[in-house]
Formats: sequence, structure tokens, C-alpha cells
Amino acid sequence: MLSVESLSCRYGGVVALRQISLTIAAGEFVALIGANGAGKTTLLRAISGLTPPYEGRVIFNGQPIERASCAQIVRAGIAHCPEERKIWPHITVQEHLRLGAFGRKDTKEVARDIDRVYAIFPKVLERRKQVCGTLSGGEQQMVAIGRALMSRPKLLMLDEPNLGLAPLVVEQVIDVIRAIHRDGTSILMVEQSAALALPHADRAFVLENGSIAKQGRARDLLQDPDVKRAYLGEEKQGRLIQDPLAKDPLATTR
Repeated sequence: MLSVESLSCRYGGVVALRQISLTIAAGEFVALIGANGAGKTTLLRAISGLTPPYEGRVIFNGQPIERASCAQIVRAGIAHCPEERKIWPHITVQEHLRLGAFGRKDTKEVARDIDRVYAIFPKVLERRKQVCGTLSGGEQQMVAIGRALMSRPKLLMLDEPNLGLAPLVVEQVIDVIRAIHRDGTSILMVEQSAALALPHADRAFVLENGSIAKQGRARDLLQDPDVKRAYLGEEKQGRLIQDPLAKDPLATTR
């Protein structure tokens, strides 16, 4: 479905991505893990058209999209749920969902999809008339995922969807992402916490300093000593040492 070929991005003179190559098959769940500043967000931005690469290609369903506009990429079937949600605080939940369907003309189907989002997120239904600045962080994340689903994506890209959320809310968000995947949507999820991403993914890539350091089946990377040491913490003298780079309380070996 998606092929990234020798992709490089930079901000001014700073190289953020170096010769990145990866693929995602239809129906696959792929995790992208790495420390803060490794280039994970830049890669998603490059795929979705927000940060044009200076070299390399992005092919989606056989068509090159590395020079396409963001709107064209959304219409092609890629939705990007950004880091820190990027919610507009002064418009309502329902208005956010309608904005997610900006490229669609099938009004009746849009209404059905709004109902589908409400079925997935009952809390969002309860808050549908509230402005989003009054919602909790977890509720805002639900709105952000719902907004992305409104374009009916073939590939849903999620940038740290669990960032800053309470553990109970994290579990709810992960359950929803897994359900979306089971319904047939391909997933590319960025996470600093390998403990949150790898158990649910088919394959995974480890990004370090703008390059892919490791890749393979997620279950194999869970057992990789380097991944354990850097992203899962390690058990020493009967106590858990948490990954110092992790932002969430679940980024431990248990």
C-alpha cells in the first residue's frame, strides 16, 4: 500500500531524515518507535505532505505522492492524527468531525460516519455540542482520532496518540486503535514507548538520529536486547528501571 523510498528531509541545514525506506502492506499495523527528536514526526509529516522531502519518493497505491498537496493526500486515502492532537479550542466536537470530511460530497454517508465515530467513542457523543477547549486530554484525543476517521482513510497515521494521557485512558485509546485495525484500516503508529506499540503491531521500525536502526517483526523486536535496554527499560536487582526518555508511566518492562 505505502512505499517510502530513500526519503530524506531537512529543516534549513539540519538533516532530520536520512535515506529512509519502509513499506506498509494493506491491512498491516506498523509501529515506529524512537526517542524524542529521532525524526518520527518528520516522517509522518513527509508522508502526509506537510514537510516535502528534498530527495526520495513516497508511493501510495502505486501513485507518487511526495509532491502532492495535503488535501490530495487525504483524498487518496491517508489520514494523519498529529502529535498533541492539534484541536481547535473554540469550535465544537461535531464541527471537528465535519472538518475531517472536508473532501467528501456524500452528505448522507458523512452523517453515517459521524454516528459511527459516536458509536466508537460514547464520550464524544456526550460532548458533541461542547467546544473542544473544554474537553479533557483523553476526550480531545478521541475527537482527533474521530476527525481522522471521517475521511475514510485506507491508512491511518497516529503520532504518539497516548502522549500525556492517564493509564486508564491509554488502554481505551489502544483498544480503539486495535478495533480500527481489525475493521481493515492499515495503521502506522509513532510511539516513544515500545511497551505500548510493539505488542499490538505486526512489524516495527526503530528510528535513531533520522535513520532506521532496526526493523523486523514486532514480536522479535520486543525480545531484542538493544530495544529492551533503550526503550523498555531493564530489570536490575529486583526493581524496574524506567526508560528515561519515555514520557508515559507505562514505558517499563511490565
